[in-house]
Amino acid sequence: MARRKNVKRIDPRYFLHETVNRGEDLGAPLQEDEDPYGGYMAQADAEAANLARDEEASAQSEILNAVAEAMEEAVGDWIHDDYMEWPTPGLEDRETFLKELNAFSMENSGISVADVLGN
Repeated sequence: MARRKNVKRIDPRYFLHETVNRGEDLGAPLQEDEDPYGGYMAQADAEAANLARDEEASAQSEILNAVAEAMEEAVGDWIHDDYMEWPTPGLEDRETFLKELNAFSMENSGISVADVLGN
């Protein structure tokens, strides 16, 4: 189809930053879980949660390193080969992580996590 003369065209580059909010009521009141103070409290809560998650991940990493050292003493350094699927610290809560780590260490070296941690 040929372009017609004297037709005004709108350049879409000027509207890249705009979005279309279809089906949303812009005058709707805030939900109860939304922060009416601009998100400062939500941001502080998120930062606190991130800090707690980082602390938990570092604690799990320390446990993993202690168990890895004990496993290496028991069976040798082959325990660090690439094909070994070690549990990843920080993905699960501590109880689940310890269960996975205990199953992994018992299967590969016969060492219990409780023996390593002295529990």
